[in-house]
Amino acid sequence: MSSGNTLVSSVCFHLNSLTYSQDYNNGFVLPAALELATFAVGRLRSDKTCKIISALDKDNSLTEFQLTEDTLVPGDETWAKYVKGVVSKYMKEINEVDQVNGFEIAFSSDVPLGGGLSSSASLEVCTAAALEQLYGISSVSKVDRALRCVDAEHEFAHVPCGIMDQFISSCAEEGFALLIDCRSMDIERVELADNALCIVVTNSNKKHQLSGSEYPDRVRQCAQAVEAINKALKDGKQRTHLRDCSMEDLEKAHEMDPLPALVYKRALHGIGEDIRTLMAVKAASIKDFVRFGQLMNESHVSLRDNYDVSIPEIDFLVETAQAHEGVFGSRITGGGFGGCTVTLARADCAENVIGTLVQSYKMKFGVDCTSFSTRLGKGACVINEKNI
Repeated sequence: MSSGNTLVSSVCFHLNSLTYSQDYNNGFVLPAALELATFAVGRLRSDKTCKIISALDKDNSLTEFQLTEDTLVPGDETWAKYVKGVVSKYMKEINEVDQVNGFEIAFSSDVPLGGGLSSSASLEVCTAAALEQLYGISSVSKVDRALRCVDAEHEFAHVPCGIMDQFISSCAEEGFALLIDCRSMDIERVELADNALCIVVTNSNKKHQLSGSEYPDRVRQCAQAVEAINKALKDGKQRTHLRDCSMEDLEKAHEMDPLPALVYKRALHGIGEDIRTLMAVKAASIKDFVRFGQLMNESHVSLRDNYDVSIPEIDFLVETAQAHEGVFGSRITGGGFGGCTVTLARADCAENVIGTLVQSYKMKFGVDCTSFSTRLGKGACVINEKNI
């Protein structure tokens, strides 16, 4: 990659399915990429030193490390951990280059940090695509790239994320959402390109945290639900995740031997979200955006009441958007506990929807939210003067 090329890695939002709930339940997710992106420009050096800098780093500090496997280990607590993690996953291919040199990469982004728009995944995929360009690596598929970034986040950021965010940042196509089967990792394109539609993203400016106890608690509760269903039904079926359970299974098991209240609620959401996601794909296929929006609304209700991942600020934004005549549906997006909402709206109403959300939120909470309209973007790519 010469200094004249820029790597772009888009961010994603979630039309149905919480960022992680269906990932660890082996279910279905339906993310899409936005026009927001992380950008990188870089060049190779003549030694093994690597230098990275980000325009989003308040201290604007330069981070240096050596391109050696013994230095690319977990432990860095700065934003550089995401980059180092990805570099470590490409060392095999980098070492196959005749003359192994380090690099210099500068990052920039218009992605709200901590807002539930997968800023970390965008940075990881952008780094991976940059490495592929710098070192001439052509053997890594888009799916493999995404999986390497997932591993990097697990090991270096200690976030047990699923595959969705990295998959959409790597594999997205403009105008399409992706139906991802988190078990088989099969991908199906879902067309949502329509000039009459737009996506309104609203950042509550309440940042969420993904590394606390909330996440592992829900993983454990979903696993407990599967165990309870198997124990109650004893029908010989091999259910390993909520993906394998039907709503009938859950209700029958709950009637025979009541599940703990929280476990039952988590199962209601996990099983129901798979159903809603697949129904949303069918609605999109016939351009039934009214039904699609209804499913988004139902998803938020379940995330709020059954999964307990919403907060008053988010609920207010969702309810305010849903009450607008130009809106099809609205829901929380990301890992929950703050962050952003995503709203499917008529394009000719976008400005009015945004104005209503910003004004109402300020009046209610005394703080500003950030709202903007966008369309479906594409995954990581190289841009230059010819294709800007």
